[in-house]
Amino acid sequence: MRDISDFGTFFHSIRVSRGLALMDFCRENNFNVVLVSNIERGMALPQKEEISVYLKALKIKKGSKSYLRFLELHEKSKKIRSEKIPHYSAIPEDKLEQIMKILSQ
Repeated sequence: MRDISDFGTFFHSIRVSRGLALMDFCRENNFNVVLVSNIERGMALPQKEEISVYLKALKIKKGSKSYLRFLELHEKSKKIRSEKIPHYSAIPEDKLEQIMKILSQ
């Protein structure tokens, strides 16, 4: 499946396999429960800078199969997400000018 939910599903399965309830996991690690829930449901993706924090919280050891899979799915999800969300440069110049004019009113 080409979807960012693959990363979220993996994240969720690791957390559950460690016996960590969502609320407890977030409270123990000072995470926003809504954000983690959105990550697990494929509605959000952690920033590159946050990956090491989540790996540590999930007790995933560097170099393990889970570690490599976590990073692989995150990279794939970033690529898929960038394909699904148009970047402003993909908008034709004339359309971008029209949008900017409307927004500035």
